[in-house]
Amino acid sequence: MADPFLIGKKIIFAEKPGTFGAVREFGFVQDLSDETADKLTAHIPSYLVGDITRMYSVPSENLIFVQTDNALNEIYVYKFLIDGGQKVLSSWGKWTFPANNAILDFEAVESDVYAIIKREDGTHLEKCNLQVGNLRDLVASDTSLTFKVCLDRLDTMTGSYDSGTDKTTFTLNFPEKSTIKIVKGPAFGSAKGSLVQGLTKVTDSTYTVTGDLSAGFVWYGVPYTCTYTFSELSIKTEKEGKTVSTAGGRLVLKRFNVGYYKTPYFKMKVDYEGKDSSTYVFTRIVGSIYNIIGEIPFESGDFDKVVMGDSRTVEISLIVDSYFPATFTDADWMGNYTQRASSN
Repeated sequence: MADPFLIGKKIIFAEKPGTFGAVREFGFVQDLSDETADKLTAHIPSYLVGDITRMYSVPSENLIFVQTDNALNEIYVYKFLIDGGQKVLSSWGKWTFPANNAILDFEAVESDVYAIIKREDGTHLEKCNLQVGNLRDLVASDTSLTFKVCLDRLDTMTGSYDSGTDKTTFTLNFPEKSTIKIVKGPAFGSAKGSLVQGLTKVTDSTYTVTGDLSAGFVWYGVPYTCTYTFSELSIKTEKEGKTVSTAGGRLVLKRFNVGYYKTPYFKMKVDYEGKDSSTYVFTRIVGSIYNIIGEIPFESGDFDKVVMGDSRTVEISLIVDSYFPATFTDADWMGNYTQRASSN
């Protein structure tokens, strides 16, 4: 079992009430008259599978990292936010690495997470910066685009062009069995920031492409998918000083809207019970002042789509599977709520 640790005035500790792990925070109520051990996993009781073996906190980013013995290629992430003495955010997620990866250890230093990861080609020490700033609105230069390229194991390289074969060869700085993507750097003019198309994998560390793409350095890395799934949508009311969901009624969702900020691409997926899911893709907006040839449009606005389904069986997710940064600011919905009749 993982060792407990302190965040502020709360002690965070792990327990295993059954098949699934749980995390609690121990502390005192405001007037110090009583003590509490609230379960941080109360709303997702079957999410953490197995015994909790490691836990680390990143107080500067309001994060807790958890690992269990069930899957060594997964790290659970708890995100919280305290506002005015009240916890207004309590969200769980996880990072899933390829199945042949084993995370041997990890630890946070300020806003960086260092992980020791064992792969087929050896053991690696890798770093991930957790700060969400500086993803866009960067100053373009000979070494930078206006946005940060979002790929795993991100690195740079320069291609070597052979005029005899009319091919450019890219040699990675490390072997990589997973599929990579290559993004053109600032030296590629109007094509900067776009993907290199038509790649042919020769070895785990060598790729070729037709044409001369040796004008300057490129970024490369392993693509990953970020998925945010909303909790069940419901009507909220105040009861004994706490916000709780209204029981005894039926909510039929009609529309769902998400606000996005300077984001060029994402998907909204709606899963239904008993019928096919629907996927809506946000990309360029026709007629937008940002929709310029040779430029990547970073748009801000609302993405409003029809849902039509029972809130108890509809699952709505936002999916980002590109190398562009994406930011979502808010979400709202419209629906019909029917309260069951009651008798006194």
